[in-house]
Amino acid sequence: MKDIEFKPISLSDKPIFDDYFNKTNFNNAEKNFSNLFMWRKTYEYEYAIINDCLCIKGKLRDSKKTILSFSIWRV
Repeated sequence: MKDIEFKPISLSDKPIFDDYFNKTNFNNAEKNFSNLFMWRKTYEYEYAIINDCLCIKGKLRDSKKTILSFSIWRV
């Protein structure tokens, strides 16, 4: 299996995120582009599209352990 390349979230990525978020029923503050962008440096958020699934990973603030924040399938 090849390595998955995650990339940092940038403002130019907003249309990608909007495409996924607009097709879900997420209604909380954590799962929107504005908050991910705002906290991208603090939590080192990055994303990858894997099999048409938007995957977000970050790092816990204190321990810097990598976590998979969430994934969203495009329907």
